[in-house]
Amino acid sequence: MTTIKRTYWIALSCLSIASGILNMVQARRISQFGTQLDEANSRNLGRLAVGSAIPPLSLRDSAGAVVTVEFEGVRGGTLLYVFSPSCGWCISNAKAETQLAKTLKGKYRVVGVSLSSEGLLDFVKRYQPEFDLYGAASTETAERLGLGTTPQLIVVGTDRRVKKVWTGAFSGRTKEGIEEYFATKLPTAVAGD
Repeated sequence: MTTIKRTYWIALSCLSIASGILNMVQARRISQFGTQLDEANSRNLGRLAVGSAIPPLSLRDSAGAVVTVEFEGVRGGTLLYVFSPSCGWCISNAKAETQLAKTLKGKYRVVGVSLSSEGLLDFVKRYQPEFDLYGAASTETAERLGLGTTPQLIVVGTDRRVKKVWTGAFSGRTKEGIEEYFATKLPTAVAGD
């Protein structure tokens, strides 16, 4: 009977060790999958995938005049924040985006691009963004560049190349990624803020 018990415990121990090893392998795969998913999402956002060149943008200022936003030669690069005033997550991100713009002042030029003029004045009055704010000059331009998803935060280097793209609310992995990239802390985005 003792030989059977010993064999049983040895088999149980081996199975436990094998299970632990499999769990570690699966945890690593899941972690790698998350990174691959982030990269794939970045590539599938339209033409503004990481590494792609972004042309100068024709946008509209608050008076309705067409303004060209260039990316070459801008000290530190440009942080492009694409939003819509009626988008719930854009509203939730408003305080964090304004804080990020204050933190990055002098390091990056921060440009807000609203895809809709509807409610824009109320949005500006309520959140008082501390960055240049423009409207998309045309829906064709926005669609051609893949700017239809809001909110988007896009880092554009002085070489006009997209360095990083985040989509969605500044919470969870998105918030962590932004904080790590810019070495700062953001307030938590709260729905309906």
